Amino acid sequence: MIELTNIAAPEALLHPLVQVRACRFHYDGNGVTDGVSAPASTDVPILPESMTRAVAKRQAEFLAGRLAASAALRSLGASGHVPVGEDRSPQWPAGIVGSISHTDRLAIAVVARATQCIGLGIDIEPVMDSDTVRNLQHMIARPEELALKPQSLSLPQFLTLLFSAKEALYKAVFPRLQQVLEFHDARLLGVRDNTLQLALCSNDLPGWARQPFNVSSCLTDGLGFSWCYQLTPSMDHEVNTCLI
Repeated sequence: MIELTNIAAPEALLHPLVQVRACRFHYDGNGVTDGVSAPASTDVPILPESMTRAVAKRQAEFLAGRLAASAALRSLGASGHVPVGEDRSPQWPAGIVGSISHTDRLAIAVVARATQCIGLGIDIEPVMDSDTVRNLQHMIARPEELALKPQSLSLPQFLTLLFSAKEALYKAVFPRLQQVLEFHDARLLGVRDNTLQLALCSNDLPGWARQPFNVSSCLTDGLGFSWCYQLTPSMDHEVNTCLI
């Protein structure tokens, strides 16, 4: 059995041009074999044929992510399920950009109109334990990036947010870039408040991808959240003007 429940998204992720929806999920070892419980008046997402034999955890993550995505799409006046592309990325309706992330028991989806946002990326990660830090530190961060760790963050917290921020950035740029990136293809330039500034340093990047990118982040309930909302230039100016 898989149980899906809509919950309020973390307030820090909210933005006037972006729809954010979250779903909490629970599952047992039988997965969809014993059925799926979803909120009333909600269409249960469709599990692709390729996932019918997946483990229950993977099935639950997928369904929760799609349930959150469908709810976010409805808030934009769009509808329909979000299928999986050949590259395994979500295939959003025409005129919509979006991103999905999930971790243990929680999935979040963000969507926006393509006329207002040119890229969205979101990522959730549990704060790393010491063993994970030891095993992954060399993959996530260069020495010069480690030197930028704020004193307010422990090493596990910092590496979690850096890992998550790079994931969010990759998700935001991939639909336009269509280029597979590794962790060292993004470099941390600095950290200010809750914002990590990153730059892509892969070869043969188009001009727009060579600019620095700001990725917001926060820690809550033992999880690291990162999101990269890339507004179109006109919308970015309009929103910033309204906030002044």
